[in-house]
Amino acid sequence: MRTLVPIGLMAAAHLLVTLGLGVLTFLSRGPLDRPGPPGRVHRALSATVDVLEFPGVWALRRLDRERLRGFEAAAVGNSLLWGAGLVLAARGVRWLGGDRRRRPTSGGDR
Repeated sequence: MRTLVPIGLMAAAHLLVTLGLGVLTFLSRGPLDRPGPPGRVHRALSATVDVLEFPGVWALRRLDRERLRGFEAAAVGNSLLWGAGLVLAARGVRWLGGDRRRRPTSGGDR
């Protein structure tokens, strides 16, 4: 449980940031009826979203470019993967930094 809550929170944050930046990327092209050429802001946002969508959504886009069936499941799964990776990497860095003490279990100090 100690690991699942931070992973869920990190996954939720990742999903919200990815979707928010995706919308900003879409809107950065100008009016919807006459989109302009991609500018610096659009290219920067697009590159950032590409990194956040890797590997799950990125792979789905390569397989089914037109319809993107299963996009929602891929986006949530991708965010869970990122959440787990970030939380476990942070714990690994903390462990390598010298925080190697054992945490007590739910039954108290043993």
